[in-house]
Amino acid sequence: MPADDANLIYWNNSLVADFGESAGLLLYNGSNWQWLASGCVNEMIVWDGKLVVDFGQDNGLYYYDGTWSWLTNWGGTSDMMVWNDGSGENLAVDFGGGRGMSYHDGTGWTWMSNWDDTNDMQVWSDNGTGKASGRLWRRQWRICL
Repeated sequence: MPADDANLIYWNNSLVADFGESAGLLLYNGSNWQWLASGCVNEMIVWDGKLVVDFGQDNGLYYYDGTWSWLTNWGGTSDMMVWNDGSGENLAVDFGGGRGMSYHDGTGWTWMSNWDDTNDMQVWSDNGTGKASGRLWRRQWRICL
């Protein structure tokens, strides 16, 4: 389990915490704990109101919105980032390990690059509104969508 804050996240007015193999992934609503899944979490992010969880290499990437839904069997992500391109939120994922980088727009995956193992991804705005303009930046190279 990574030793950073990727194992705690705020989602749906609750705290989601990864307690590892012994207890699993739990949600705390301020008064009660609810068990969500077993196993360790590699990374979590909130995308379009859903909790996205990478359960690690070959365990898969899933989202939770009250029930679990499968996104891909690839796990062990290097990085995940969410951005809004003006038509909706996109989930960008660097799958690492030579599998490259793709994004999901809510309907399916689109390949972005076979480069992987990002150092950092950030969304930036150049339209003066203070909102993401649909541009995603990855350290050492840029993707403009």
